[in-house]
Amino acid sequence: MTFFIVAVGLCRLLPEFDGAICAALVVAIIGIAGYLAFLATIDVPMYLARWRAELANGSRPLSPLEGLRDASFRWVVTHDIAEWKDEIAWMSLYFSAAVWASLALCVCYSACGVP
Repeated sequence: MTFFIVAVGLCRLLPEFDGAICAALVVAIIGIAGYLAFLATIDVPMYLARWRAELANGSRPLSPLEGLRDASFRWVVTHDIAEWKDEIAWMSLYFSAAVWASLALCVCYSACGVP
């Protein structure tokens, strides 16, 4: 929802700028549209399917405190690609494209000379 609101805001700003800033806004809007499409078609359905499968197997959702305790004590290290196959797409994008995009924002900010 947050990225959708950001995209709407960027679309609203688009007529206010031209040149390189306009191009950067267009790239950002396209990136957000791709991200939202990815979430809607791959990421959210994957987690919903997992949640439904756990409920069907009789698991009950953890309370926030139980979840925090579980996350702090359960550490299973695996190098089996089968355990990660569903996570590869979003993790690859997050730990590569998102990191480079955030670094690019820093470079653009410093290059613009904004105090």
